[in-house]
Amino acid sequence: MIDHVCNIFTFVEDQEKAKKFWTEKVGFEVKCSQPMGKYLWLEVVPKGSHTSIVLYPKSLRENAQKSESIITFFTKDIQKIYEELSSKGVKFTKEPENTGFGIFTEFYDEDGNIFSLKQV
Repeated sequence: MIDHVCNIFTFVEDQEKAKKFWTEKVGFEVKCSQPMGKYLWLEVVPKGSHTSIVLYPKSLRENAQKSESIITFFTKDIQKIYEELSSKGVKFTKEPENTGFGIFTEFYDEDGNIFSLKQV
């Protein structure tokens, strides 16, 4: 039986740049940063979360360009998060929009990966 989601991989060109994006702009914490050859095993998490995002080097994954998934983060105040992240230079696909089953928006990381925000 599966207990919970352990981690989610997102493929990045530059781990240090990705780490700065997630920690300085989005406000996540580094959960793990361990040497892995010339790279790091690098995980970031929202404060208090168990599920981490692994910032994995694209160069170590043959099909990294083909791998696409969208991770959705819940928030209680999507407009506040939208404004905070926008002021830090985070690019969004659109302003928060009520879809009838929640308020959504999406943002890009430094590598062009898309992440979703949802308020219910």
